[in-house]
Amino acid sequence: MKDIEYQPVAIASLTVQLCTVISLGILSYWEHRNTVRPSVLISVYLILTSILDAARARTQSLIPGNTKVAVLFIVIVVLKLSVLAIETKEKSHILLPEYSELSSELRSSLLSRALFLWLNPLLLLGFRGVLASQDLPPIYEKLSSEELTSRIQSGLMRGKLLIVLPTNLSY
Repeated sequence: MKDIEYQPVAIASLTVQLCTVISLGILSYWEHRNTVRPSVLISVYLILTSILDAARARTQSLIPGNTKVAVLFIVIVVLKLSVLAIETKEKSHILLPEYSELSSELRSSLLSRALFLWLNPLLLLGFRGVLASQDLPPIYEKLSSEELTSRIQSGLMRGKLLIVLPTNLSY
């Protein structure tokens, strides 16, 4: 008797989850059109709920007579993992032209930054041959030597930057 009462509620809940996953996919695409970096919040949500829903899907598949609910859980887990894969994929081709040339670290996703996967193309290039300066990707703009030089020079001109140089160097 409990299984009969449980299934309509579970199916309604899973339908709402399915609509949530679809709307997260649309939100992810819209956010990638308007921001440089993939959303950390969407990625964390999808990682955590995928793990928890996978455990629930396994449990539901082991209960006899719950095939509809188990299949819906499995579909939702697969959809969440596919949206997560899309979320973590490089999106420089859909960015506006002025943002597609930013450093790969700025454009990388949460997983790519956590596991340093954004360095893989550079490491593969270095493995194949000797790296030259033109092979190196652009760095974060605030760390570029031109930006830092202009900031230091403007600080020196305003008198707000104090640089102490060593007077006697003995080696």
